[in-house]
Amino acid sequence: MVLDSGSITSSDPGLRGRRLFWLEATNEIGETSVVADSFSLRDLQWLALQYQRAGWLVVDRTTGGAQ
Repeated sequence: MVLDSGSITSSDPGLRGRRLFWLEATNEIGETSVVADSFSLRDLQWLALQYQRAGWLVVDRTTGGAQ
């Protein structure tokens, strides 16, 4: 699992420049999919912690540091 983030580039001034966070998973054959996304890092850190408690390795690539 990877917790990552990026800035939105959009023509919508309400979204442009906002930071979006996402949690993605890669399966055993290398396919990657986004499990969840949010504008709230705290929400996704909580979700990542639940996955970590269930035995998943979680890598935090946000400025929040490694988990």
